[in-house]
Amino acid sequence: MTSMRRDRFMTAVMVVLGTSFMATASIEGQARGTAMGTRADLEIELASLQEQALATGDRKIRERMRLEIDAIAMRLRDGDIYPGDIIALSVAGETAWTADFTVTTGRRIELETLPPISLANVLYSELEAHLTTELGKYLREPRVRAVAQKRIAVLGAVGQPGFMAAPGSIVVADLIMLAGGPSSNAELDKAEFKRLGDTLGFDTGPIAFQAYSLDQLGIRSGDELHIPQASTKSFWQDFRFIMLGITGGIVALTRIF
Repeated sequence: MTSMRRDRFMTAVMVVLGTSFMATASIEGQARGTAMGTRADLEIELASLQEQALATGDRKIRERMRLEIDAIAMRLRDGDIYPGDIIALSVAGETAWTADFTVTTGRRIELETLPPISLANVLYSELEAHLTTELGKYLREPRVRAVAQKRIAVLGAVGQPGFMAAPGSIVVADLIMLAGGPSSNAELDKAEFKRLGDTLGFDTGPIAFQAYSLDQLGIRSGDELHIPQASTKSFWQDFRFIMLGITGGIVALTRIF
């Protein structure tokens, strides 16, 4: 995907979003800025959004703020790590523990020779410190690097459909670019997320969610982003349809006369 094509795609997204996106641009910037924030940062952000939601008289803006409020509240309650997420872990001097580990249904990762390590209620900003503490039970002053990613299936009218590993802070438009960008006949305004076959609905409308991050939308590993393609008939399909109609008409006339 060339940079020119990507720029055109992003421009098209912004045009479609129009004034709806512009009205909430400041909110989006704040929320993305706190993606790696501390628990205290998120609590301050939550209080600020709640105050703004009470003060605004615009129903649409208030609904978008409510989406932000619910997402932050869920992060504070449950943490950022979910089953199916991938933890890219690096532990200095420990090759067996330097790899990608998939989070299990119990929100744990399993390292060779160690008991499972729980990641429940852990925020992104707490991940490295948490793993350093856990591994410190078995190593002296471990040097740990860790990054969490989600595995999302991007299907339909994109260049390279399939599962994509991406951080929760990535916006949906950039996730589509990871999948090779939209096809020329992609119907982005009809794109939708699905979980276990059920469509996930968003108050932001069918296209505006492309300005939101995966975390803001509550997207989890295993979810699917479906991008339909416009149904277009080829010349030969149209020609065949016309010929069938003509043939049918001739047969009918033959029977009449």
